[in-house]
Amino acid sequence: MPSLKMLIGLPASGKTTYARRLVHTDSNWVHLSSDEIAYAKYPKDQPINHQEVFQELFLKTLTCLKDGKNVIYDATNLASQKRKSFINRIKELHVHVEAIIFITPYDLLKERNNARESWQRVPPYILDRYIRAFQFPRKDENFDECSIITDHTWNQPPETKQHSQIIRGRLMEGNLSFNEWMELYNLFEDTKPFLWLIKDSSSLMSAANLNTYQAYKKMVSAAPTPHDQEVMAWTILLHQIGKAYVRKNRPMEEDNFYGFEHASTYMAYPILSSLRIPEPLTWDILLLIDEHIIGRQMKRGKVKRRIGTANYERLVNFWGFLSE
Repeated sequence: MPSLKMLIGLPASGKTTYARRLVHTDSNWVHLSSDEIAYAKYPKDQPINHQEVFQELFLKTLTCLKDGKNVIYDATNLASQKRKSFINRIKELHVHVEAIIFITPYDLLKERNNARESWQRVPPYILDRYIRAFQFPRKDENFDECSIITDHTWNQPPETKQHSQIIRGRLMEGNLSFNEWMELYNLFEDTKPFLWLIKDSSSLMSAANLNTYQAYKKMVSAAPTPHDQEVMAWTILLHQIGKAYVRKNRPMEEDNFYGFEHASTYMAYPILSSLRIPEPLTWDILLLIDEHIIGRQMKRGKVKRRIGTANYERLVNFWGFLSE
């Protein structure tokens, strides 16, 4: 049975570097890249026909898989529905499909992007669009395996790590004061921008955050199991942190923070990982954060297929407590 590794990540997140290293150490893999096809087909000063590029990428992938070769499918692959469609198209080949998600610090992405040759560089406004489009793998995409690769490093002093673990316990129990709730945002580099957004904004954001804190107290006390308590606590704490990364240059009351839930999901993972939150719990949290906006627009059965029945019930409770 051939295997396919689908790389999922923003530009400059390390996907191609990973693929080249794997091919160098294991000749059983073939690296197919949308960027390399585009660079080969189009001169540097010519617009790229992305539909043609991805059609060629798919045909090459299909040929390799039919020949029994293992493929590294290297593109951004950010959209859940497109990934699902791709997997359905190769289903008859009985391929083992693994999702490898690259979560790289956003500032590091920008540094790497700026260091690229000008013709390879992604414009900053396009990079901002990408983080709004990042979608965590859903259950109905039917990956056989999923893993995460990150360039984040955890440089918290020992006393800060100990303090964050204590806060974690109090968060799960629902015993955090509002000041401690706010302090949590100051413990991690990825949440500090959201704290600054609250402090620098109008009373609108402050009132919304107070409402979120009150919903947290109700949700944790109503959760039936310790797993539910921690999933709900972290979901409500982290579901808005992406707003600081998608903020537009306009008055706060006019900003819809489009795509903030996807940015929140992206930024939440390193926090959960640094606290050594167990992987099954982490994935439940990320699914809830990423689904909590789009899930409102879908039928119940579809949401259940996308995130699982237990997470759907948690999501319904999440919506209910936030709207009270």
